[in-house]
Parts: sequence; C-alpha cells; structure tokens
Amino acid sequence: MKRICILFIFLSAFSGLVAQPSNKDGEESENQYNFCVLYLDYNQDQASKATSSQIRWHYVSNESPYKLSVTSGGVSRDYTYKGASNLAFYNELIKINEEKVYQPLLQVALGKPGRKLIVIFGDGSGNYRGIAQEIGESVLPIDTLRVLNLSKQSVAAMVGEERSQVGPMKSVNFSVSGSTRRFRLPLAMAVNKNGRIKIIEKRKMAFAQGTRKMLILFPDRRRPGDLSYTTLGVVDLPPVDYYEEEFDAIDLTDE
Repeated sequence: MKRICILFIFLSAFSGLVAQPSNKDGEESENQYNFCVLYLDYNQDQASKATSSQIRWHYVSNESPYKLSVTSGGVSRDYTYKGASNLAFYNELIKINEEKVYQPLLQVALGKPGRKLIVIFGDGSGNYRGIAQEIGESVLPIDTLRVLNLSKQSVAAMVGEERSQVGPMKSVNFSVSGSTRRFRLPLAMAVNKNGRIKIIEKRKMAFAQGTRKMLILFPDRRRPGDLSYTTLGVVDLPPVDYYEEEFDAIDLTDE
C-alpha cells in the first residue's frame, strides 16, 4: 500500500527555534479570526494505528502565545486569533535553565478575516500540512449542511431529496428543512471503487431549525483506501475580545 503522504506536499523551509514567537508587523496584524482545527494523523506504523495521537501546539495572538490541543480524527474547540493572515503553529520546548523556546512547525494561510476550519494533515514523522476553509455565514448560511470532501475520490451524496457529486477537495452545500423544530433527513454517500458502488453511509441524520452543520470526508486513518467522516455543528460565537479573555488563556496541558 502506498503511503498516504503521497496526497500531501509537505512544507519544508520552516525550521529552527525562537525564544519568543511573534506576529509580523503591518496592517495584517489587526486581522481577526475564529478557528477550530481538525487533525488527521496518517502514521503508517501498525502500533500507532491502534491509538489516537494528539497535538499540543502554541500559536501567537496579539503578541501572546496560546495553547491548542486536538486529538487525531477529532475537531478542537474554537479559538480566536488576531494577526497576519499566515497563522504559525509552534512546539513549546523547555530548556535546562527552564527557558521556553518555540520550534516552528507549520504555517497555514487563512485568507480573508473570518471564521475558519483548519485541517492539519500529519504523516507521523513530524511532517505537517495545513489548509484553511471558510465556514462563516457568508458561505455556510443557516439551515445548511456543507459536505467537504478531503479525499482524492469523487463522492456521490444525497441529503433529503437533494443529490450532488462532491469532487476531490471540493465542498457542496445542501439546504435542510423539516416540519418540526428538530427533524431527521435521509443521508447517503457512496463512491465508485473499481467499477463497483461502495456505500460510505446510509442513515437518517438529525438536524434542528436555524442551525448549520458540516460533514467532513477524509481518507480513513487505518485504511487509507477507504473514507471516513466526522460532523461539526457550527454555532454562533461570542465577540472576539470576550472570547479571548474568557477562554484562550486556559491551560490545556492536563487534559
């Protein structure tokens, strides 16, 4: 089986240690973002496949480092960030004299300010690639399910009575509605594998009026030839300044 890392072009010229990470100066330093992280670890070691790995990184907002934690296959809580449109992630190291230094790991281009889903791909060898998807209300309105396909396969999807083909690294919005506040709609997804239809999912999915959801398809961590998926409810967030004050300084190291 070919290693899953053939799907990625990993960043290379991003190494070294810095005593204190910082944002770049300029007009971009006032950009404001909310983001959450989906981490997909494709370590091909058989022992590692049986466990869930985790990243505990740092990023810098308003010249201060904040901690980020997410488990492979899962989606993190929401974070806020003020700074340049290229968001850098670091590994915090403690030297013998207890001085903290920060090892650059990855930069992700966020694009225009707004709300983002950052997907981080890892190969288990310390190599990472990240992409950012806009998930604000301008592209994901209420009463919508967005199906995001992070694989190299085209996926046929049906939500309710609406059908669409979701191409590789593409997304499609499905309108959802029901006669009650909470309702369920048929969900079906399939791929054409070697000339035969393979069902990924066929069930009823729960929704609520006035909400937004994402369904994210990706190569399975244990069987990269197959597809898995996770769902994400996109909820409204408090104002950025309030959110930073209340949550971003929480110590996550003991989770």
